[in-house]
Amino acid sequence: MKISVKRLLALLMVAVMLICVAPFAFAEGEDRHPSYGSVSVSDKENLSHYFNTNNHYYKNDAASCTNDPEGANVSYDQETGIMVLNNFDGGTIKFNDYGDVTIIVKGTNNINGYQFGIYCGYGNLTVTAEEDAVLNITTSTSDSGGIVTSWNPSTDYNLTIAGNLNVNVNNTVSGDFDGIRAGGKLSILDNANVSVKGTSDVDYCHIYGLRGASLFLDTTGTVSVETGDTVYYCYALSFTAVEIKNVKEFNIKSKGSSRTCIIYNSDAYNSLINSPGFDVVSETDEDNHYFITIKKHNHSFDDFVVTAPTANAVGYTTHTCVCGYSYKDSYKAPTGKPSGVKCIAKTAAAEKITWNKVAGVTGYQAQILNSAGKSVELKTTTANTYVFQKLAAGHAYKVRVRFYIKADDGKNYF
Repeated sequence: MKISVKRLLALLMVAVMLICVAPFAFAEGEDRHPSYGSVSVSDKENLSHYFNTNNHYYKNDAASCTNDPEGANVSYDQETGIMVLNNFDGGTIKFNDYGDVTIIVKGTNNINGYQFGIYCGYGNLTVTAEEDAVLNITTSTSDSGGIVTSWNPSTDYNLTIAGNLNVNVNNTVSGDFDGIRAGGKLSILDNANVSVKGTSDVDYCHIYGLRGASLFLDTTGTVSVETGDTVYYCYALSFTAVEIKNVKEFNIKSKGSSRTCIIYNSDAYNSLINSPGFDVVSETDEDNHYFITIKKHNHSFDDFVVTAPTANAVGYTTHTCVCGYSYKDSYKAPTGKPSGVKCIAKTAAAEKITWNKVAGVTGYQAQILNSAGKSVELKTTTANTYVFQKLAAGHAYKVRVRFYIKADDGKNYF
């Protein structure tokens, strides 16, 4: 069989591409985590110490990682991709291999990194705390980042800060500074509090998402970002989409009075300041700082309207806030009752009754009582007819029918 030179070259190129790509590709459904030997923790001198297959633990100021869990301040398990920080006091933490990571924070932890606080360049990163915990990060060089995923601009990995974690990120020198940077979606969830702050001459100091990344807030905590005092070329936020489901308070302070100093993308800015259910206050001070504060709206219901019940409609009171939100309470039953109740067929042990339909009601209750006034049967139905059976021959019975309406509070009113 003859193979042309062009075809042979094409096959060789494909083979080379597969060899190059394969080590970095995730198989579908594969759960990968950064390998031992690629995960490092730094001491206070920012000397790196690597975890390996035998040594999963690190103690503050130690010369290397060990296999002794007693008193460990950092541990890493490659099988689960979980790192635990427990009162860690040291330098940069890096994940230099492909895979997703979860960092569980306990106690009060201080990271004084040089370029990075926590760096996870090749996977999704979750930083969380099951109980109240603090993570303080300080960087001390330009072109730095506090918590970073996807420093490489070709990747789109998500970053989640969650649980009962308090995160404080600060930069102490001039130069580009990304306090929190995500290649994909940045989510701040649960009860997490996040603060990002830069110093006077920092060109950037923000919460940053690459290439169309989105910011999602659903936390009972507070989020704040503050840029430096003496520069104008800075963005507090950099996202193309912002969604706020819940946040106690979102504070943004930026040098410069333009909208772009808060967030570069205009659509994201509009969604930020028009978040439903939140009050937004913006101002510029005498030093040309631009402030935006977003708070969960506290409703004030000074106005109310009473709607009286009618023959086939419930009554209620409507309370309306100045923001337009309203709710109803104090429901009252409708005043009418079905008409035309009559027996249309009867046997010795059964009786079929019917009544006129009533528009707008949810359903009906038909009841038959004996001569002593005791209920024999009570039936709820949506039809305007019902057959009572197993009646005693020669006995007198009384039939009554009423309708009901299910109101917005979920209750039935008769």
